[in-house]
Amino acid sequence: MSYRWARHRVFDEQGKDKTGLAAISLWWMARAAAEETLQGSPLVAAWLKLFATQLSTADTYWLRWRGDLAESAELRRAYSGLYGRFVARALLERHLGLSRFISLGRNGVDIPGSAKVLRVHTGDIPDWIAWDERNARFVLGEAKGSLTGTDFLAQDGPKCVHSGKEQFERVQTYVSGRLIEPGRWVAATRWATDERNGYPVTVLWDPPVDERPFSEEEAERHRLAIGRAWFDSIAPGFGLDNAEDLIGGEGAREAVLVHAEPGQDSPDVVWPEVEKEEDSPDFLGGALFQRQILSAGPAHLNMNASRLKLFDDLEDSNLYPDRSSLDPPEG
Repeated sequence: MSYRWARHRVFDEQGKDKTGLAAISLWWMARAAAEETLQGSPLVAAWLKLFATQLSTADTYWLRWRGDLAESAELRRAYSGLYGRFVARALLERHLGLSRFISLGRNGVDIPGSAKVLRVHTGDIPDWIAWDERNARFVLGEAKGSLTGTDFLAQDGPKCVHSGKEQFERVQTYVSGRLIEPGRWVAATRWATDERNGYPVTVLWDPPVDERPFSEEEAERHRLAIGRAWFDSIAPGFGLDNAEDLIGGEGAREAVLVHAEPGQDSPDVVWPEVEKEEDSPDFLGGALFQRQILSAGPAHLNMNASRLKLFDDLEDSNLYPDRSSLDPPEG
């Protein structure tokens, strides 16, 4: 199936701490992996096949990897970090609506006519700068993956998240010479495998920042600038030189349509349902993705034209009453 489930925690900039379940689509992961490696979508199917072959066949409900993810410790660490980056990007895109991801590389990035991210201290820096369409702001993003973490649902959050938060302090972001404070999201994944007890856990954590919002005119200028920088970054994956080659002429009419099929619904969680108004396409990062319309039956998901299944919002009705009920088993 194209969906697997994970226990999911969100700690937002207002200090709200929510924990529940979330469906993770292998299509989301494959698209994120394709953009990260090729900076384009032609390899989505290849990544999807790779993920599918590495998933557990003994447990088809949770996001659990076959065996112990890899035979050697070196490969396990490599897969954990690499797949953690892909899942992090998928979560930031699908749960928070971030788009137009630009890698910061080793020393930051300069977006022509817009933001400039500079390294100011030694050590690892965040992975990306992206655009938050809902709040019309820039966001710095950092990915973390762990096979051994046992503190993902602890009161203070996992150690890897705090390590990620420190990386935000090693860069500064400027717009027209003015220091700004972008949003700062850490996306972390605690993996589960056939050989390790426990459940997969994903965490989205946003340290508070003192932000001065852009005006509507400023936001539009920055959105267009980071959009063009994103197009520049994916153009080589299509054998093109830059954004103009990609979005001009025939390229402007190209789109990628991604379908995902739901998996089995959680038997012990009541999900909210709302009336579906219309089946409208989503435009994220310049590519076309059809919104999947889902609805929850008593113990399964099915296609239904009159209902829209809400995966991305953790409402009161689908939250666990306390964090202890989600703690991974010992061992």
